[in-house]
Amino acid sequence: MDASSSSRVQERPCPVCGGSTQSLKAYRLPTFLLFIWIGASFRHGLVVACPSCMRRELGRLALINILPANLLWLILLAPWYGISALRTLTRGHSSAAPQSLAADGGYRAAAALAGPPLGGNPWHDDPALSGYFSRAAPDEIEANFILPGRTPERLLVRLMRVERACYRAVLLRTSPSEPGLFEGLEVLVRPSAARPPLVYVPSEAAPDLDAWVSRCEQCGFDLALTPALQVARRVNPAAHPDYLPATLTDQCAACGGVLHMTRAPRAARVESVDETYPPGLGATAAKVWRGLTIATLVVCCGVVGVAASGSESDGVTAAILAAAPLGSVFGAWMTLGWARKNQKSHLWLIPGFILGGMFLFGATLFFFEGIFPAL
Repeated sequence: MDASSSSRVQERPCPVCGGSTQSLKAYRLPTFLLFIWIGASFRHGLVVACPSCMRRELGRLALINILPANLLWLILLAPWYGISALRTLTRGHSSAAPQSLAADGGYRAAAALAGPPLGGNPWHDDPALSGYFSRAAPDEIEANFILPGRTPERLLVRLMRVERACYRAVLLRTSPSEPGLFEGLEVLVRPSAARPPLVYVPSEAAPDLDAWVSRCEQCGFDLALTPALQVARRVNPAAHPDYLPATLTDQCAACGGVLHMTRAPRAARVESVDETYPPGLGATAAKVWRGLTIATLVVCCGVVGVAASGSESDGVTAAILAAAPLGSVFGAWMTLGWARKNQKSHLWLIPGFILGGMFLFGATLFFFEGIFPAL
């Protein structure tokens, strides 16, 4: 869950080069695309490799498909392979990587790949949860629900995905004492050394997990159920969210003792948040797409300027053609931010890339053909 846990992720062999890696990637990719304008033939397969081998494989697939895919290479394959290459820059195994892939048609067969101890999900590699899962139900685990004024209880949940500094889970049984905790409800839980293995995190407390470290001086409970801003305003009603004290005290929900809240170092908070973004949407991906947008803008402005120095019609044509690549990279960059905020898959960058180029190209064409002549 934290930055240090990534160094304890189990290493797995790369089926391509045979080396060990803590970031084994498994992506379903188009392996061959034949486009003949009136029809298309499409083949795909699951590619399993370490990051460097995966990038080489993506380059090879991109080269062999340039001619047979022709127009669809630019529209479909280039963004697909490009986004997959960005995903290889993230740390950690892909969710599908530890599973046996020999039944996937033999493409980059992974028969030599070591199988996972359980289901291969991120929580199975979390040291804080080691030994709490069963093979019969590999994603089910008990969590402690500690609420102010209520008797603590343990309820069975099924973990679904990583969400920022927590795990998103669904309740598998209804609480006998709290009607608000019912079967099927989605909740946030996180590992706790004081109340192992997991403790329930109220939604209003989740945003403070990256910014504050909490600990009860009596029982060691490590979760503040009250937001830091609310705690600060008990002392100073005019407290501003950007200028809170470095330390706060609250009542421990577990034992009623004194809970100390300390502001976490900013660098640690940023690293923790970035570690829990969906694969392919981390800080590196954001920098790459932002850089591509700026570089494309500079290149397009230069091309349009050079063309316009010859004649106005050349400049207009260059501006219309330059709109497509500029809109594509900008659309992918904006979609990345939206996907991060809504915990969506990196695959949303593909329609963002395509629609961004189509929209800006269409808008530029409409301007120069429908409005510009009348100016």
